Amino acid sequence: MSAGPLVRCSCCGEMVAQSELEFAFKYPDAYHALEPAERAAVDTFCEANFCVIGGRRLFVRGLVPLQLREQDDDYCIGAWAELTQADWLLARTMWDEEGNDRVPEFDGVLANHLPHTYELSTLGLSVRVQLHDESRPSFRLCETGHPLEAEQRDGISAHRALHFTGLLGD
Repeated sequence: MSAGPLVRCSCCGEMVAQSELEFAFKYPDAYHALEPAERAAVDTFCEANFCVIGGRRLFVRGLVPLQLREQDDDYCIGAWAELTQADWLLARTMWDEEGNDRVPEFDGVLANHLPHTYELSTLGLSVRVQLHDESRPSFRLCETGHPLEAEQRDGISAHRALHFTGLLGD
């Protein structure tokens, strides 16, 4: 089985399989923390792209894109953002609609903490959510002052992407 295209890390020179790079959260942290009985509540569910807790906390799954310096491609962290009810309903309604990338960006809050990565938590960071025709929405960090925002703006090495994925030690 092929590992796919290889990327040379700009900081260590190691060849890294691109397919092994990306990291994703299965659930928003708040849903992951629920007990099984709480997850089974009638007003709580989590599916591939949408999640609701208690009928009032609403989440959408998306991608935090980070430019890989070694190539013209993004490394994406699969994450969840909490939205207002109006924006969640808009995302759900427009999800499979052609041209959904023309829907104006809306506000969200990052709903996952990237463990062992930053001194400051990523949970609760403000993001702008942009729907896309061919993929999950993108989350763009906005004026948070967090190092993840700088990495999103400036790009990362393949070596750094491996850190996110957990393939390299500290």
